[in-house]
Amino acid sequence: MEAKELRLGNYVNLTKNNFKTVDICKLDVLNIYKIIKNKYLDVKAIPLTEEWLINFGFKKSFFSDSYFKDEFFLNKDYNGKWTFNLLEGIGICLKDIKYIHQLQNLYFALTNKDLLIKQ
Repeated sequence: MEAKELRLGNYVNLTKNNFKTVDICKLDVLNIYKIIKNKYLDVKAIPLTEEWLINFGFKKSFFSDSYFKDEFFLNKDYNGKWTFNLLEGIGICLKDIKYIHQLQNLYFALTNKDLLIKQ
């Protein structure tokens, strides 16, 4: 994972010497470059799962393996890959969203709002 993929508020796993030190961390943009460059901690992307989507406030569709929030929905294909779509029929369809930070960054780019865990 590279620092340029991350922005303030992204969730990642941080480990050191194969021991988990922090499960999920909101990253400080000023320090993430130092962490990755100097290998203080190993920064790993968190795989996108149904549990994460629910925690972000997405609702499960009754008819398929789709989850929706606002005007967006994610669908899991037969290979287990997530596809991001817009409900308005604008035609945006991004395949193979694998990680939490990718979904967070995409959601922010389209809405100018952070996608955070629903409390």
